[in-house]
Amino acid sequence: MLKIPYFSFLKLDFEIYHLNTSKNFYGFFILYFSFFIFKLIYKFSKSNKKIYKK
Repeated sequence: MLKIPYFSFLKLDFEIYHLNTSKNFYGFFILYFSFFIFKLIYKFSKSNKKIYKK
């Protein structure tokens, strides 16, 4: 369930990164931010699996 919205966000993120190729710092910031969100989603899904296994 969490995979679909993340991948759609990543797709949008990738388009923004390509639009701002001249602004390398901004593109790097977007990629770092998306990675941070991915880590949060991964931790959240892991904790959810532990709860649902009960």
